[in-house]
This record gives sequence, structure tokens and C-alpha cells, in this order.
Amino acid sequence: MAYALVRANRFDEAVQFLKDNKTEIEVENINFLINSKTWQMLNSLAETKDENKVKEMTATLLDNGYIEPSNVILGPLIKVHLLKDDIDSALQEFERCCQQYRSTPWKGELMKALILKEDATKLQWLADLSTQIHGEVNILHDLVLAFVECGRLRQARRILETPGLQTRHKRLTDACERYVEEGKPEYLEGLLEATKELSHIDRSKIFYHLLVSYCKADETDKALGLWTLLQEESEVPSDQFLMHLGNHLKSKNRPIPFVLPEAEVVQKPVNPTPTAAIPKRNTDPSKTSKRDVTARIEKLTQDGKLVQAMDYALKSIKEGVFPKDNVLKFLLKSLAEQGNVEKIQALGDHLDLVKRRNVTYNDKLTLAIFMRGNGAEHVENVLRQVKSAQSDEEIAAALRDFPRSNALARAVQDEDLAKKCYEVAELASTKGHVLPANLLWLEYLLAGKDNEADSIWKACLQNANVIVFRRLLQESHTRRQPQMIEKIIEVLKTNKTISPASIGNAYSRLINLYLVDNKIDEAKEVLDRAVESGITNENLNVTALKRLKESWEATGKKFEYSV
Repeated sequence: MAYALVRANRFDEAVQFLKDNKTEIEVENINFLINSKTWQMLNSLAETKDENKVKEMTATLLDNGYIEPSNVILGPLIKVHLLKDDIDSALQEFERCCQQYRSTPWKGELMKALILKEDATKLQWLADLSTQIHGEVNILHDLVLAFVECGRLRQARRILETPGLQTRHKRLTDACERYVEEGKPEYLEGLLEATKELSHIDRSKIFYHLLVSYCKADETDKALGLWTLLQEESEVPSDQFLMHLGNHLKSKNRPIPFVLPEAEVVQKPVNPTPTAAIPKRNTDPSKTSKRDVTARIEKLTQDGKLVQAMDYALKSIKEGVFPKDNVLKFLLKSLAEQGNVEKIQALGDHLDLVKRRNVTYNDKLTLAIFMRGNGAEHVENVLRQVKSAQSDEEIAAALRDFPRSNALARAVQDEDLAKKCYEVAELASTKGHVLPANLLWLEYLLAGKDNEADSIWKACLQNANVIVFRRLLQESHTRRQPQMIEKIIEVLKTNKTISPASIGNAYSRLINLYLVDNKIDEAKEVLDRAVESGITNENLNVTALKRLKESWEATGKKFEYSV
């Protein structure tokens, strides 16, 4: 009834009705329907931008026992000020909610508002106030997500690199699920970039949720490109990822470029084993737990005691305790950068094919070999294996040792070594494996070797169905080099088989880069060119378009495109 009166613009009557009809309601009996209707009423008042009405109605509901204070119920108290762009009043109300109710309503939205205004002082104040209620680790994760949602990936990464930060994987997973539900793949893309090569973060869930987001939007080329990106970044796709992508490709009558994992079949045994006969899990207190083993290896690695860390890891594995894969990856990466081939190979003796994939063993061993100065011999060996391969499986096995990322970046700086890598990539592409050529093209562009990049593009990639270039976009942002993205766009246009969405992604990144540097005219000019070339709204990032629209209209000009 009160909500109906509010909607009829009879606010005073609504307040009086609530006061006159209060009943003794036990807190535990306040049901979902009451909370839902209450929030709708308060939210509708916030939309009118009348903070006095929101405050009075909230107080009436609380004082008369209709609701209990919570972040959801108190949210409109903050929202009403943000809708008026009055951040100071919003912060004052937020402080009152913290002190009076130990609640932090609209904390994330306040963080984003301060980030976009680049007000570091107030952002720190907000974080400190929230930390008193939720603890430092939780607030650091809130800041990470806020920075990601604002496109400030470098700041998000700095927080994630905080020494000793215990990553709350459930927080990240919950955020990923929310982004999928809200149709925000750009946030998942940002989170993926911000967490790249951070060994303490399991990125498999981020990859999976981004895949789900692409599939829901019928962006099949992006979904397939994500699988290629996993290979580029030496990440291992989970069975869940492969099954979801495989099923999506089947539904679109597209070829599946990988072997689908076998579906796990659970059968009820004919003669169930009595409970008493089931062996009990080893709970020997003298045996160090997997968590403790992993923590010690991580600490030794962080302290630079790599040999000691690997010796301890090998000892634990022999005793039946296998450390977590992400920490082993961290250790292997550190050993690889020192060129310690022997210690990496010592671990390899205890890894089956699946474990090698999970810890990116081949990639790290290859980097170690390159760091030691034996890259030429290694690439020559890969070339021999590709030449002698008699099946597609043998080619794929040989190419697992093709240098990637840091190793390949070193290779392109050596003319002779680069030629050998080129020969491998060109031969592999004639046999249907274009990823080595794609990776080499990336490194040539990043190294400023445009002629070499153009050569391998024309030889191997001009007709490829999928091109991986996300890292180029990321580096362009980091280096503040819009001209690199311009170059990528022009090159991509020469490939007539890749989707407009891929080219649209590059245009979106270029728009974002100009907006970050407050170059609004340049960003608008990029959008104009994109539309003229045939790119539609569906091919562009919605968040980028919204930011451009807001920035353009803030200058008093009309934005002629629909968003």
C-alpha cells in the first residue's frame, strides 16, 4: 500500500500509513517479499533525486520495524546523491551507515565514481573506512574489481601483486558469474588481462566465464579465439571449458579444433562396497598437508631460494604430496628466468602429460634453454621433428616445444634464430598449424620489426580463420601507443575470413585508449571510421560506446549513434 501511494506521488500519506499500521514483526519473519517491495519503493524515490524523501522513508521503515538495515536496503541513500553527482554528500551518508549500521551500501559504485574522478585521497579514505568492517583483504578485492570495471587494469594488477595478498578465489568467481549474468564480457576481458602471469591466481574460471559470456551472445569467433589465446599464454583449458566450447561449436556446425574430453560417467556399482570396507582417507598428522607444502614452496620462491624450493617440492612429491599447480608454475617460471634447465628437468621426471600441461612444463623448459643460450639448437630440433612428423598428433607434439612469450621475444632479436623460428612457423602453417606463425607475428610487431611481421602475415596468416592479437592491444595500452592499434586494424582488414567482431574489438580498444588519455575528438573520429568501414554497434564494446557518448555529450555536442 505504501509503495502504491509513493507511485501515486502521495509521499506524506505513505509515511503516515506506515506509522499507523506498524505491527510487531519478529526480525526472522521479515520475508523476502517485504524486503523486495521496500527496496523497490526506496529505489524509486532515489530515482527522483530527492534525498530528503529517501532519508525520511528509510528512517520510517527502520524505526517502525518493517526492515533491518542492510547494504541493499541502505543503497538508495547513497544512490540518490550519486545520481546528482554529489559525491561528497554520498560519502558523508556512507560514513553514517558505516558508523550507525556497520554497513557499506553502494561501496563498489562509490569506488568507481572516485576512480573515474581520479580522487586518490577520497578513495583511500573510503577503503580505510570499509576495511574496519570487512577487513583489508576483502576491500583490496573490491578495489581490484572496481579498477577493472573502470578499465584501469594497471592499478588492478598492482593490487593483485601485493606481497602476501591471499587471493579470495570465491570473490573473483562470484564476480565472474555476475558479469556473465549482466552481459559484461568486457569486465571479464579486463580481469583476464589484469591477472596475466600472476601465479597465485587460478585464471581457469575467468577463461570459462568469458567463454560462457561469448557463447551466450553467439560470438562464436571470439569464443574460438579464446581457446587460441589459452595456447598463446601457455594456459591449460579445463575440461569444463573444452566441453562448453565443443558443444557450442557443434551447435553452430563449426569444426572442433581439439579433442573433446571424455564425459565422466558415474555408474552405480552392482554390489556396493559396505561402508566399513571403504578405506579411510589418510589423516596421518605427521604427514605435511598439501596446503602447507604449497605455502612453503611459494615462500621459498618469493625469497629467491629457488633450488631449495624445487628440492622441497621433489621431496614432497616423492612422499605423495603434490603441490598446487599454480605455485609450481610460479617456481618453474622463476627457474626458467635463471636458465636452470636441470632443476626443471628434475621435476619433469615426476610429471605425466596432463601435469606437464597444467604447469606449462614445456614452455618453461624452453625459456630456460633460451636463457642459457641454447635457443638455436632447440629450435633446430623442433624443426627436425616437424619435418619428420607423420601425423597431425606428431606435429602438435613437436610444436609444444616451439618458443613462446619471453623465449620468442628473445628469439626475434637474434636474426639467425628468428629465421629458424620463421622456418618452423611457415612449415607448420602448411600443415594446418598457424599458431606458431601467429605468435611470431605478434613478437615481430612488438619488437618494431614491421617488415618481418608483414612477411609472415602474408605467408601464413592472411587467410587464417582466427587471429590472436589481444596481447598487442594490451601492450598498446601499456605503452600508450595508439598507432600500434591503428596498424593492427589495417592489417586485420586484409584478412577477409576473420569476423567483424574481431576488428570491432580492436576499434573498441583504440577508442578506450583515447578516452583514457582524455582525447575525446580522436576517440570519436575512430568510431566514425569504424562505422564507415562497415563495423556495426554489435561488433563494438558497449562500455566503450557508452563512455564515448557520455564524454562527447559532456562537451555539449550531440552523439549521433545509438548505444
